[in-house]
Amino acid sequence: MSTATLAALSGDELDAVLAHERAHLTQHHHVIAAISHELAHVFKPIPFISRSASTVPLYLEIAADNAARQITGARPLASALLKLIHHDANSAPSAAGDLALHAVGPNRIRTLLDSDEPAQGHRRTTIVAASLQNMTLVALTTAVALPWLIAMTSGCS
Repeated sequence: MSTATLAALSGDELDAVLAHERAHLTQHHHVIAAISHELAHVFKPIPFISRSASTVPLYLEIAADNAARQITGARPLASALLKLIHHDANSAPSAAGDLALHAVGPNRIRTLLDSDEPAQGHRRTTIVAASLQNMTLVALTTAVALPWLIAMTSGCS
């Protein structure tokens, strides 16, 4: 982190940014992203796989935001994002700043602030939906990859 970044952020905001980055490390997002990238490369002809892999970085950002939000709350993270993008009121947002702000969609700040206190029922619904989505993705990947692997290992010509 640059000294300008450290000077721009309050203590709570710095804690939020560090919690976000720590989540990337502790949740092994670099490994997930690398595996996703390789799977997309191997299964490039399958549009569903390549499109699914392109969304993985967005979900990793959401996961890191959620981890930071649970530790510091949404407001310090949202405030830090805005400060990192706009160093002062007279500066225009940079391309990197726009990328950070919109990394998980154009409403990243609103999403962070609206979901500061998710209802317990909503959390369960989200977990169930994500689990079903993951099981579907595994089933579809297996349905496509298993016949291919069998054909390749049986010496099909």
